[in-house]
Amino acid sequence: MSVDFTCTQTSNTREVKFKGKGDFATWEWRWGDGTKGEGKEATHTYTVEGEYYVSVDVADPGTDTTSRTVLVTEPVKARIVATPQKGEAPLEVTFTAETVQGEITAYEWKVDGHPQPGANSSTFIHTFDRPGTYDVSLKVTGVFPLNNTETHWYETGPIQVVVKPKPVELKPSFHWKPQNPQVKQTVTFTGECNPEPAEWKWNFHGDPNSLGGKEVGYAFQDEGIHTVRLTVKDNKGGWSDPVEYQVDVKPVPVIEPARRAAFDWKPMETRTVQFEDKSNIPAELILRWYWDFGDGGQDQQQHPVHQFNEDGIYTVRFSVTIENPAGGETSYPSEKTVKVFTPDFIYWVIADSLVQVPSDPGKVRASFMFRITGEKRDLFTSWWWSLYHSANDSTHYESLHDSSPNYEREIELSAYGTLVNPGSFGVVGLEIEAPDEGNPALWKKWVCKKEIRIT
Repeated sequence: MSVDFTCTQTSNTREVKFKGKGDFATWEWRWGDGTKGEGKEATHTYTVEGEYYVSVDVADPGTDTTSRTVLVTEPVKARIVATPQKGEAPLEVTFTAETVQGEITAYEWKVDGHPQPGANSSTFIHTFDRPGTYDVSLKVTGVFPLNNTETHWYETGPIQVVVKPKPVELKPSFHWKPQNPQVKQTVTFTGECNPEPAEWKWNFHGDPNSLGGKEVGYAFQDEGIHTVRLTVKDNKGGWSDPVEYQVDVKPVPVIEPARRAAFDWKPMETRTVQFEDKSNIPAELILRWYWDFGDGGQDQQQHPVHQFNEDGIYTVRFSVTIENPAGGETSYPSEKTVKVFTPDFIYWVIADSLVQVPSDPGKVRASFMFRITGEKRDLFTSWWWSLYHSANDSTHYESLHDSSPNYEREIELSAYGTLVNPGSFGVVGLEIEAPDEGNPALWKKWVCKKEIRIT
């Protein structure tokens, strides 16, 4: 009877299991590395890989020996390299299996314990769409020469892949009112951004200053196309890309006032009135003027002078006629109430002659009393009397501010320079101011002058 044996290498180790064939009582093994063993079935672990000459001696019944060369190889090992191992979603990672030892014949990749279909090579690419921490492991398989087709495996990992949420990219926008502003008109700009930024920054073309806030007001000083830029900052201090819009700023339109006819009037002496055209109608459009003074008199001058025959209240009608650009004519009317009043007064001399002023030999003095008269005083509800007197080149005014119908006043008239002769002393005048019917704030002045002669 002859002896024989088989041997197999244990997975993931350099351990070899030996099993004898034959019915013998004693078995003595020489492992080829200087060590020995006993028993029909024995196990020996080699410290290093290599070829070993293994023999076994058997006895009882009889003796026999056999030997063979045993090839002990390293078990397969690998490590995982991930590129990159962390980042923002979506994150594409390339996993590479680097062989540490042994000859790898198969690869099996897992993500969080789940086998990945088709991931059966040394390189595995996976995209992580969502944030989180993921465990990636690898199982590699090899074949020991001793075992012929019998495989062994080695699992490495897991390594962790950290996927962070991608920061929300701030994309601001804005709108404004009014859409088509005019020069120096305040425009309201309102920013829009989701999520809400930590800071807003507005820049206006040509203006070195910037404004902050979600809503700002700005007035453009010049017409034309103006660029407005908005930038926002997130809560980590990062600024967004700027967004720009162009605002078309229009000039302030020149609005021509509505055309209207208007006039004013000013009293002159002896019921004579000066009328003045105050219309805002361009002169180049005017064909003619027409005046109806309310007393039967008419005129077609622009600024006529008219004399009324009697005191009284007159309705004066005025019109301006223009030629329309499209053809035809248009008349613009206006009317006012005009009060015509002829003031008068009487006076009498108190002193019989001129009196020389003792303190000033060049000054003489005469005393008068006067009384305001006039049958049409009731045309006005308020009065303002101003009395003036003159001699030679000197004129003196005295405001009476009284509306009494019979107001008497004693005054002294003085002449300066050489002494004047009796009969040629000077002039006393009376000015009466009364409010205009159409505009109480505007007073009309009527004048009455009389030469005073001392005999």
